[in-house]
Amino acid sequence: MTILSFLIATAATLGNMFGYWFGSRSGQFLYKKEDSFFYKKKYLVESQLFFEKHGGKAIIYARFLPIVRTFVPIIAGIVHMKKQNLCFIMY
Repeated sequence: MTILSFLIATAATLGNMFGYWFGSRSGQFLYKKEDSFFYKKKYLVESQLFFEKHGGKAIIYARFLPIVRTFVPIIAGIVHMKKQNLCFIMY
């Protein structure tokens, strides 16, 4: 049981780290993309402002919301969330 708990915690941490890395690498493409019906650069700016204001809390709350938990680390990587708030992603 202890090993399973450790593996689950490790998988969650690695998943968040990978999501942030993926977002930071692929996010450059989104800043160059032109606006369309579903995508607007305004959303990236709003996301960046949100993470500057509520970054750490958003990461903690996202852990308890299954669908949100998938996208928060990726969006944090896209908008290059500050490194001081990343400790909430890893632990």
